[in-house]
Amino acid sequence: MNAVNSSLATVIQRPNWIRQFLSESANPFYSRLLHLLLINGLIIIHFAGPKPLYAIYPVLAFWALLGPRQAIQALSLAWIPGMMNPFIFPLPYFLYGGGSEIYTALRWLVVLAAFTSVSVRAALYTLPLPRIFALLLYFFIAALPGCLLVSFSPTLSLLKFASFAMGFIAVVLAFRMSKKEHPQLAAWFFDLAVVVVAWNVALLFNDSAYRTYDALYMGVFSQPQITGAVVALIMVWVAGNAAVRNYSGWQSWLVIAGCAAVLYESGSRTAAYSAILGLGVVIVLAYFANSHWRAETYAALRKVGLGTLVVFTCLTIGIVMRGGLDGIRDFVVKRETALGAPIETTRNFKRTEQMLAFKENPFIGNGFGVPSTSAAYYYPQRRDEGFSLSAPVEKNFMPTAVLEEVGILGAVVFMFFLFGLVWPIFQWGSFASGWLAFAVLFSNMGEVSFFSFGGIGLFVWVMFGLARSNITYSDIGSASGPGVSPDVKNE
Repeated sequence: MNAVNSSLATVIQRPNWIRQFLSESANPFYSRLLHLLLINGLIIIHFAGPKPLYAIYPVLAFWALLGPRQAIQALSLAWIPGMMNPFIFPLPYFLYGGGSEIYTALRWLVVLAAFTSVSVRAALYTLPLPRIFALLLYFFIAALPGCLLVSFSPTLSLLKFASFAMGFIAVVLAFRMSKKEHPQLAAWFFDLAVVVVAWNVALLFNDSAYRTYDALYMGVFSQPQITGAVVALIMVWVAGNAAVRNYSGWQSWLVIAGCAAVLYESGSRTAAYSAILGLGVVIVLAYFANSHWRAETYAALRKVGLGTLVVFTCLTIGIVMRGGLDGIRDFVVKRETALGAPIETTRNFKRTEQMLAFKENPFIGNGFGVPSTSAAYYYPQRRDEGFSLSAPVEKNFMPTAVLEEVGILGAVVFMFFLFGLVWPIFQWGSFASGWLAFAVLFSNMGEVSFFSFGGIGLFVWVMFGLARSNITYSDIGSASGPGVSPDVKNE
């Protein structure tokens, strides 16, 4: 057995030229330039037509196999290709409901490669597994009765949970194993933020970015909700780090201003609320946290408070100019006179449907990852030669969605699972990491992406991993990142 492990370890050891190519600490300027070229190239390649798109996911999968940091970078990009604006980029029709299912399946190749990359390394080097994996196992056991006894498709429920577990393990282990590479990851995520915000700001005056959803702004992505969620989380990460690390360079202010403008144009209330509620929870918890987090949080509030005041003043002026004083009220409650559909039609109907399904099986739920009604199950499912490749389900409100799918028993275990997720942040994190983590959780109040790694959920989980690792972009160029307490191995 030792001989086998030794042979596998030899295979994993990268040749010298690959190690030199992957090393980003030798010349930070060129590594940052490489980041910008790669991320912009991923977006620009969509102008080349459908055929080059087939190469994106295999290339990202190969990159994920090269190491934990590369796995994180691949996962942070894998959600983009299927989310592009079809009115700006000449995307193939099969990305939006028809044609080849091969491309849909390739999307999961990156997640599988990242999972394989980190799990094999963890097994070879006998790394202790975090305790959160035990809570994941307990949640699966609690959800299993509903999957097997009630679900419209037990196979689909089990596959959905397997995909969630695979993505979750990949993200948690990858961030945990790349602790020594925090500076490189900090630079990567800040460059990713710059590129995403720059593209969306550049399209603010392009009519093709307002083609659907009552003329709401889609930007570079396919839906206003996606655009709003992405820029809101980016804004929280950048603003939190700027406040905590006393870093207020012009790049940070440009990114924050760009995010605010795009967030307003997208009309994404849930994204805006998630940022506000996340900040509020961190302020309350800071009172009960360790002295370091409490002092850091209250010191940061002075800068965040001023910046928030400026941002909301600008947003209020914009809303008033567009819809008068009534526009403020309509924007907040999402009335018909404001941008977008009223809240009664976008949220209450789904919640009612979910609660009716919950009442049918209150203790074990109606099955993980399935729609509220059996009739809705057959419409979204995509098959290739009889095998289910994808069955997307839209769930708006996370609490009712969890109750509906796994019942009271699963919901209780899920609460412990959530507690296990945020506890390391509460113990060893910072104001910035706490704000980002709770903003990610609150973003699921309007569009549940917590259990999905096939689209925007992948970006959301990567940002949550960023928060749990306490990676800040002010650590760019440092010898080592802020890291987490050495006791994180027992989290």
